[in-house]
Amino acid sequence: MTTKSLSEYNVLIVDDAPIVVLTLRNMLTKLGFSDKRIYTARLAKLAIPIAHNERIDLIICDYNFGRGMNGKQLFEELKYLKLIRPDTIFILVTGESSASIVRAIIELKPDEYLLKPFNSIKLKERISTAIRRKNALLAIYEAELQNDSQAGLMACDDLTPFHPEYFFIIEKFRADFLTRLQLHKQAKLVYENVLERKEVNWAKIGLANTLVSLGDTEQAHELVRELLENSPNNVEVRDCAANVNMLNREIPGAIKHLALANKLVEGNSERELVIVNLCLAENDYLSALQHYHAYMEINKDTYRNNMYAKLNLIRILLYCTRKLEGRQDLLAQAKSLYKAILNGPTDHSVKDELDLIAAHIAIEENQYVAAFKVLSDLYKRKPFNHFYAQFHLAWLLHEMNFETEFSQAVTWCFEGLGTDSSDIILSSKITLGRALEKENTERQKWMEEQYKKIRASEDDYQSLLDALIELRSRCPLLRTVCINIIKVLTRAWPSNMSAVEVEVLIKKCDSIIRQLVSSDDLKKSGYDKFLFRAQDRCSQMAIVNSADVNTATSEPELQTSS
Repeated sequence: MTTKSLSEYNVLIVDDAPIVVLTLRNMLTKLGFSDKRIYTARLAKLAIPIAHNERIDLIICDYNFGRGMNGKQLFEELKYLKLIRPDTIFILVTGESSASIVRAIIELKPDEYLLKPFNSIKLKERISTAIRRKNALLAIYEAELQNDSQAGLMACDDLTPFHPEYFFIIEKFRADFLTRLQLHKQAKLVYENVLERKEVNWAKIGLANTLVSLGDTEQAHELVRELLENSPNNVEVRDCAANVNMLNREIPGAIKHLALANKLVEGNSERELVIVNLCLAENDYLSALQHYHAYMEINKDTYRNNMYAKLNLIRILLYCTRKLEGRQDLLAQAKSLYKAILNGPTDHSVKDELDLIAAHIAIEENQYVAAFKVLSDLYKRKPFNHFYAQFHLAWLLHEMNFETEFSQAVTWCFEGLGTDSSDIILSSKITLGRALEKENTERQKWMEEQYKKIRASEDDYQSLLDALIELRSRCPLLRTVCINIIKVLTRAWPSNMSAVEVEVLIKKCDSIIRQLVSSDDLKKSGYDKFLFRAQDRCSQMAIVNSADVNTATSEPELQTSS
């Protein structure tokens, strides 16, 4: 681009208003651009094939197209498809001057943005500014686009002496490259050097995140408090505060900051995904599902609406099915989506993930033997290479009380996370994995205490039965516990349970036992005799309870006088 005249630029105007397109075309031709090199698209999604077929140098795009993909999503889509080169200029245009729209555009970080109405002088100024900056710092933009942090640092060193006018831009890139390389001490020095020259929020935000990475949480908290006090409506400040909260395992605080950021700027898909992860970490499954639906709605016309997004929706539906009482409608939704994928185009890359989902569905339908075979196979092969499938496997192993396997599988969740492009998504995944680890550790401690209660109650059958039932409520697939419940039911009756509830309990325990214990072992232990006696006792208690209820509820006859 450095040797091009404006007449050699290929320009793409993306706007659904014909009068705006005509006006922009006239402005551009007066500025020296060639009319023959100006392409137009009335919808954001129609700009993509043009960018595929032509080498576009300048894109001027409206922000809002009503329904469908907006300008922000087009920018992200073009970057994902590698249709924006290091020297491509992307300018967003909007007729909405509301604070939320302006914040959304600033958060996106296009090369420039314009508020309607504007004249050719303003347009020329913005284009010229962007071209000068891109030409001067081209090596840095190339390194950023190629995700080559080492090359980016070298470019920063080379360009700093020659472009003092871009000092702050170069230093921001330098700190970002250092952070990607996890060179946090060096990044800290960059931020501190910038702040000595000028108080800028981005440097304070970067310093706060860096301090947390270095373990200096107290100073990080102090910086965040200052930032929130001075800039409560700055979305980056809210994201920073959430990140600091996550790294300190203060999940509710992180969710609160992200929710406030969502009110300031709507439609940020990454932020929605982070909230989903944090809600799962807090076992708030219904909120996680609601936010994931919002995530899917935001991304319905974008590259993010892919097979993996659909698989993750099925996972969350299944998590909810297991954790929310009586939500069989969610299981039906999960099965419907699962069948749609199976009946769709064959994609062998997700076969193992579909098997994992099938195993989860089998568990929800009490088909444990088939599910356990699949889980065992997946655990042995370790086929997954991304976080959400690895987490799903670990989550199921935790739910099934496979403690040894879980302790190994949960470590796999943290492998390869360094490839994530977003620091805040990375932090949310780490938070989610740690929360599952913590839940498993706490459950194991609770189980140890419960087993102590069981051992201490061996001669008190009612206390023993209550302790066993309490243990089963949290760990329903422990077959030994289920067998002991059936046996003790022949001698005692649980506290605060009706005959109907005990009947359901017997059926659930029997289902687990018959699936997870061989018929020979059951025969040797005389299990069927214990089961018959437990069922008989339950029937007798039902009759007694029914008689008591009838006696208590029958009304005395009214005495009448003639």
